[in-house]
Amino acid sequence: MDTEYGMSLGLLIQGFPSRRSYLAQLESDLFRKMEAYSWNFLDRNEDLLEDYATNWSPDPLHHWSRQWEYPYVYRVIDKLIMRDQRPLRILDAGSGLTFLPHFLMQSLKNVELHCVDRNETYAYLNEIICARQGSEICYKTQELQKLEYPDECFDMIYCISVLEHTDSYDEITEQLHRVLKPCGLLVLSIDISLDLKGDLPLEEAEELISFLSEKFCPVGNVDLRNIFRSLNPRKVLTTSFAYSLQRKTWPIKRQIMYLIRKLLRPYTIEIPFGNLTIFCALLLKPGINKC
Repeated sequence: MDTEYGMSLGLLIQGFPSRRSYLAQLESDLFRKMEAYSWNFLDRNEDLLEDYATNWSPDPLHHWSRQWEYPYVYRVIDKLIMRDQRPLRILDAGSGLTFLPHFLMQSLKNVELHCVDRNETYAYLNEIICARQGSEICYKTQELQKLEYPDECFDMIYCISVLEHTDSYDEITEQLHRVLKPCGLLVLSIDISLDLKGDLPLEEAEELISFLSEKFCPVGNVDLRNIFRSLNPRKVLTTSFAYSLQRKTWPIKRQIMYLIRKLLRPYTIEIPFGNLTIFCALLLKPGINKC
């Protein structure tokens, strides 16, 4: 891996985000810009997002981990554009139905964005949303284990909190590796259970990262496994810490909507099961030449 590449992305945190970094993120200009766009997106597409809000989250940006992950992805893409000075073909692997792809397309130049999700209804809904938002995004219904894209066709892939919810992460990893160009970048985040109540306990998460490290090279030659060994749960972003702050950051209108929804449909509220943290990694696909 080329040292310059590692330095160009090195200011982005890999591993577990600290609480201090998380708080700084919430006060950043980027987050405020993203938040304003998200409010507008939710209001404009409320009629299309009702089922998605019920099944997952009524407000993805204010989901505890997405407040970190969405700006993280934006900053990576922005740095790549500034570094490479060329158009980037990007895949959102497991995209769901959120504002993020639209925000990326309208905030960044020289980006061709593809979104893949297994839910068959999302492609149709996203056609309508794209027309409303004025976004040019290619949505496809595909299983991540069986991507239908040709080999080595993407400059970058981001996969946000997906692998921990599947038993097929080895197959998915093989597919992401296949469709990524040599020296292409995989931006990955995973939710990790700190109390054994979530899908992916810490020990299994370390095994997953070890598996990924066999296929990809961490940017900056970071020893991702060593980061696990130095984890201090009291200093990193967790669900318990995020939820102690989250409602305070919402405008009055959203606080009222949240309370109404909690009273009428308590099962829709995004209270996580157990105490979680997140792990972020920047992974390069090795190439014949230096990346």
